[in-house]
Amino acid sequence: MRLVPAKEVPIGTIKEAWQMKAHSAAFLAEQQGSRCIVQVDSDAVLCAPLDQIVEQVVTQGLPAGGRDGNGEKYDHSKYLPYYELCQTTPEDRRATMTPYVSTSVFFLPVPETSAILKLWSTGVDEAHFGPKERQRKLYAGYSDQGILNAIFYFKGVTPIVLDNNLVSQHWIHGRDKIELKDGAFWNNGQRQIAFHSVGQSPKFWTAPYIDYVAKSGNLADVYRYWLSNLFDGPCGLLNTTPLPRIEQMPNDYFPGVTTPHLVREYRARNIDGPAETATPSMPSPA
Repeated sequence: MRLVPAKEVPIGTIKEAWQMKAHSAAFLAEQQGSRCIVQVDSDAVLCAPLDQIVEQVVTQGLPAGGRDGNGEKYDHSKYLPYYELCQTTPEDRRATMTPYVSTSVFFLPVPETSAILKLWSTGVDEAHFGPKERQRKLYAGYSDQGILNAIFYFKGVTPIVLDNNLVSQHWIHGRDKIELKDGAFWNNGQRQIAFHSVGQSPKFWTAPYIDYVAKSGNLADVYRYWLSNLFDGPCGLLNTTPLPRIEQMPNDYFPGVTTPHLVREYRARNIDGPAETATPSMPSPA
């Protein structure tokens, strides 16, 4: 694993979270040997191999993400700047809307999307949602994914739509009954790909998530899985620091977050071994 600090990414000017998703993708697309970029939000966790999705993305040369609602209509005047960004005209505009996909767990084939990713990077730097001090704000759209979906529309790209229930989980996290069987998570007979603490759900690492797990009745194994990977996973905290030390300085790991509950929950749920023995192993997106 290689970590690149945001300030060292030589693409883009605004280095905040939503902007960095676009800048990082554009940066990685330029690296030799890249074929498919998989982006995973910090509030999501993978729980199955991604091979089939990656193969589909590479074979079709199209990006893929979970469906997120019914999308946006781009005939408003606020989207006019996209014509210049995407080098298109109103006459070229598609008659039908493209699917609106999430960028929470997202697949990008390279080099097919390399040019799109450069436009995405430009768009988030001059987006309506940018910092208050940013004077030039041209591009409408909610967050990084709003910008990217607009670019897909104006460039005529139709992404592969994945099942929101199984991948991105917008507004449904905790709704479905999840079965842990044969070392895998199953949702209504289908293999779960990822869990995403988004929408109405508190984030995995927050104390309110504990109550959310209890009220849902469907997330006990999911939370245990997330905790096991946080502490015991391939990049888990216990790989470098003993648990008593983590208890003494939790805010060194989670700045600005009160986190003693994470150690308490880790202990209470009897997670005392590697993630691969406690719950389904953390898959590799490679």
